[in-house]
Amino acid sequence: WMNQFTRFAEDASSERLQQVWGRVLAGEVRKPGSFSRHTLRFISELDKETAENCEFLARHRIGPWVFKGEMWNSGREFLVSVDLQRLGIIEGATGVGGPQQNFTVDANGHAAIAGDAWGLLITGTPGATLTLQVFLLTRMGQEVMTLVGGANEKEELQEIANRLDKENVQAIALGPILKLPDGRVNFSAMQPIWAKDASNSANA
Repeated sequence: WMNQFTRFAEDASSERLQQVWGRVLAGEVRKPGSFSRHTLRFISELDKETAENCEFLARHRIGPWVFKGEMWNSGREFLVSVDLQRLGIIEGATGVGGPQQNFTVDANGHAAIAGDAWGLLITGTPGATLTLQVFLLTRMGQEVMTLVGGANEKEELQEIANRLDKENVQAIALGPILKLPDGRVNFSAMQPIWAKDASNSANA
């Protein structure tokens, strides 16, 4: 791995790309195995357009997936998704159906949609399943996203709350989260953003 990294990093001609290789090395030192050799090869062939497309996708990322809202169905966004699927960054950009993320309301009437730093806490009918159409980040895609950063989880989760089928939902709150080592999520300072009995103006 180090031989391949050294060869690619030495060929980096721009300061921006040199900074990317610096982040790769720092991440690998901190957690060995963070970046596959396949990802190293992808970075070595990165051009300006692909880098910008990755940065655009990263702004909409929620952990290892991206909500496939209406914006991705046409125009520049659709072309970006098709290109990144072709390059092996995401799955689900084309074809019928596609990947889904399912969230089940537990016996206490709660379901969580959690990113890395922000999350939605949903109050709904116990046993109900909430389904989102998504793009899934491949292993390489997840590794590349850690390098480009820039996720706007708060804004993206607000969009998900707006688009979510609310048939079995009573209320939605948004707030910062803390992920525990056992995989559980702690919510804090939750802000109500939707309620079934609220007025239409409050739900907008």
